[in-house]
Amino acid sequence: MLNTNTKTREYKIANIAYLKALYDLMKPRVMSLAIFTCVVGFLITPFKNIDYLNAILSIMAVALGSGAAGALNCWYEADVDSLMSRTCLRPIPTGKVNREHALLFGTVLSIISVAGLYYFSNLTSIFSDQSLQSSTSNVDTLSNLPINERLKQHIIDGERIGLEDHLQDALKEYKPLHIINNFLLDGMKVVGELFGSGRMQLPFVLQSAETMKHAVSFLEPYMEKIEG
Repeated sequence: MLNTNTKTREYKIANIAYLKALYDLMKPRVMSLAIFTCVVGFLITPFKNIDYLNAILSIMAVALGSGAAGALNCWYEADVDSLMSRTCLRPIPTGKVNREHALLFGTVLSIISVAGLYYFSNLTSIFSDQSLQSSTSNVDTLSNLPINERLKQHIIDGERIGLEDHLQDALKEYKPLHIINNFLLDGMKVVGELFGSGRMQLPFVLQSAETMKHAVSFLEPYMEKIEG
């Protein structure tokens, strides 16, 4: 029983040591510089509507990419590292990690990093840029439309900028339920038709749904006061 416990403990220690060696392969100091650069970039961005979850996940993907580069660099220069006093204590020269494992580790991290950046940075930024262009170009146009068309277009575009002001204008003439059932739902019907015909992609549908949810939440207190 004692031997079994001892072996289990030694196995756990060996696993921890191996994970520590993999961590060292990623060159944590270089990773920290990459993370610091990304954080500063997000802090000084002029845009206020930052998706912080995507920002954090993007930074994590950048960190993994930096770690992957470190691991692959250690794999590629293992022979040279073993000859230099400054690098001879790295995981591969000391035998803590073999070269094949380092190559596999770096490759997997690279794939995860690229996939993460593609989804959380590139793909979402495309949708954000299109939404931003749509919002800036439609602000003046919306103000010239009747109130029912303004609210309907807000839903179709998934645009929240100016939505509450237009809802306030609508409340001067219509009851909250009328606004929801006739103006906002009309917009969602158009969204459904566009999606069904393949002319609107899922991320934009979700954006419209979030705008609808925001509009209904804004109107709820007025429903309680006026219609309750």
